[in-house]
Parts: sequence; structure tokens; C-alpha cells
Amino acid sequence: MELLTDDYPLETSWALQNSCTGQNQLSASAGSYTDGETSYVENHCVPHGEYTFTISDTYGDGICCGYGSGSYRVLYERTEVGSGATFTQSETVGPFGNCEQWETVYENDMFIQRDLKTDWFSLQTANGQLSKIRVSFWFLTKSFESGDKIKLQVKFDGDNNWTLLDSWMKGTEFTKNKVWYEQEIEFDVPAGKNDFRFRYRYTNSNSIVGHLPGLEDFIYIDDFLVEGST
Repeated sequence: MELLTDDYPLETSWALQNSCTGQNQLSASAGSYTDGETSYVENHCVPHGEYTFTISDTYGDGICCGYGSGSYRVLYERTEVGSGATFTQSETVGPFGNCEQWETVYENDMFIQRDLKTDWFSLQTANGQLSKIRVSFWFLTKSFESGDKIKLQVKFDGDNNWTLLDSWMKGTEFTKNKVWYEQEIEFDVPAGKNDFRFRYRYTNSNSIVGHLPGLEDFIYIDDFLVEGST
């Protein structure tokens, strides 16, 4: 949080409320800031959650611009979520963040495959049934030509077909072989499902699907992480 006080800093206060718990996570009461026209930069560690930030002025004239040119700026996970200067009694930023709690389902350092298919993973965990899945990974290709494509698909128990989650074509989504590219995909779990698995699939520029044709062609997958949220 960045705060530039006005001429009456003792009037300024703020509170960060955690919407997941309904309680104030952090706060600074009126009187916390004593120096006028001064820049304060504060870094705070807070749990993952959904938040609102409220800044207040006891006199009711905000922090700009009748008595000084104050301002504020709020960042969450290194991203600006709000800023301001002119208000009366108070001003609120948010909500930002979310209450989802992610747990690790599976992780693996590296796969070197032509056509990769994972094992089945259970959607039932100690914290309950997973309703949302997030998969993140790095990929690197070897000897891919322009138009060759990697597809990531998912299959749930009881499904006859694979469902496409995303695809990456050389020359469009990525441009070079032997360079690592980072990806993250998040999706909802259909009702009534208990297990799921992933498959990486190759399609060449002639739309031939299946194993890579040459012995030197490979897809490298690293830092493969599957997480779930209830």
C-alpha cells in the first residue's frame, strides 16, 4: 500500500477486510500517520483470500485537494487493484482476490514424450470433492515445424471422448524450438465426475493427429502441477 498524506495526516485511516472470514485482516487507525505531505510505502503479507480496502478521513474531506494533494495506491499480488485521492468520508477498493483454496493433486518434474497420457487422478480429497482444476507447466519442443500443434486434452470418468482444453501452434502461440514456454489453464469439473486424466496430443501442419513422425521430434513437459479447489 502506498499513501501520500495531505496536510492533516492524523485524520487518515484504512482497513483491509477479508471477505472470506468477514474480519479485518489489517488496519491503521486515525493518528497512525503523523507527517503531512509524506509518502508511506507499506508491504504486508496476508493469507490468500478476497479483500476490500477502505480508506477514511475523519473530517470528511478526503486527502485531496483542499488541504494538500494526498493520494493512495493499493496493490495485491504485485498488481494494482485500486487508487484514488478525492473522496469525502471514505472510499472502498475491491473486491479483489478470491476465497478459493488450492491443493496439490499431482506434480512431476519432467516428461519427455511423443504422446503423453497421464494416470487417472481422483477428484475426491480429504477436503472434499474438487469442483475446479488448475494445471500449470512448461513445454519445450524439438524439431517442430511451423503449423505443428500441441493439444492438451482432459477426460473424465464415463466420457468416451477427450475434451480440448487448449492448443499451441508453432508460429502462432510459440515461435521457437528448444525454448521453454510457461502455461496455466483453469477449468470447472462437470457434475457427477470422480476421476480425470490429461493427454498431450500432436497435430502436424497437415492435420495428421497422433505420434510425432520423426525420431527426433519430442515434446518436453516440465514442472507439471495439477491443483484442485473445492
